[in-house]
Amino acid sequence: MRFKSGFKSRFESSRFKSLVVPLFLLFALVALFSVFPTSASTAAVNVTITPSTAWWNKTVVVNGTAKYTNGSAIPSASMAVTITGKSLVNESYCTNTTSSGGEFSCTFASPKELGTYDVRVYVTKDGETFTGSNWLTVKLTFGESYTGTEDRVVYEVPMLLQDMTGRIKTALVRVIIWRGT
Repeated sequence: MRFKSGFKSRFESSRFKSLVVPLFLLFALVALFSVFPTSASTAAVNVTITPSTAWWNKTVVVNGTAKYTNGSAIPSASMAVTITGKSLVNESYCTNTTSSGGEFSCTFASPKELGTYDVRVYVTKDGETFTGSNWLTVKLTFGESYTGTEDRVVYEVPMLLQDMTGRIKTALVRVIIWRGT
């Protein structure tokens, strides 16, 4: 179709041309992000602490899995455990590497101060860091346990003793009460 000289089609107008490039870029970005999603929340780090309640300076094991949201493991990634609570702020407790299945494990001594601590695991792979957390409670577990027969009752109470060198030890004190007739 031929146009008279001086007449422009809709596709030749400067207004249309000024919209073509920005629209093309917008569609290209949408297509790019749908093929390659951004890294925000593309992985989950599940954290298990054993035991979740411990005495101070006792062995604690942190283990779990690191997987992308599509279910595939995050293999050979570096992982670090930090603890925050009481006087500790992001204190580094141990480091390790994830297995081919994305599993990790780290063993350390619990903090030496009573309280509840936020235990965070950071898994880093190809410059991206993913985080998971759980709680660790450091406390003294006291309690009475009763043993015996009807004519007597035995109370068992754990206690702390400090020796001359300053070391703290645990002792189990038993108090026996006989029933008189």
